[in-house]
Amino acid sequence: MSTGCCNEEQQYFLVTIFAYSGAVLLLWRALVFKPFKLFAVALHEFCHAAAAAALCNRVTGIEVSWDEGGLASYKIPTNRVRCVRAFVLPAGYVGSTCSGCVLVIASAFTVGSQVCGILLAAACAIIAVYAAFGRAASTKERVLLFGVSAAFGVTSAGLTAISFVGEG
Repeated sequence: MSTGCCNEEQQYFLVTIFAYSGAVLLLWRALVFKPFKLFAVALHEFCHAAAAAALCNRVTGIEVSWDEGGLASYKIPTNRVRCVRAFVLPAGYVGSTCSGCVLVIASAFTVGSQVCGILLAAACAIIAVYAAFGRAASTKERVLLFGVSAAFGVTSAGLTAISFVGEG
């Protein structure tokens, strides 16, 4: 008969959750997390742009600012139905959530992580192209987005290549 509320495994889980939550709260504004937060914004805006492109609209740019804001801009042809925005607006959140879930689940499998690594590198390459040639509010935002997408794209491609070489 147990006098406590939780067994040892449950206590370990609760302590781990509280420790991670505390660490995130303490380090949330730390500069070391800034590239990851900017990358999350870039992927969020990429999902908006991908939805706009999937609905046959012309994507004109992806922007990410240092204060962790972003903008995906696109043009709707005049002969299109205006309800496109109803699909593009939630696509950032839905796409970011789904891609995060897929990355976490796929990381448990070698082939899944390799496929996701290739897709992530391709997404970063597309973001870098929009950073270089798309519409941007300033050169600072253009360089920031290009740097973030290039750094994460090269890292993803490199780790995926190492994974492929390690198999053979």
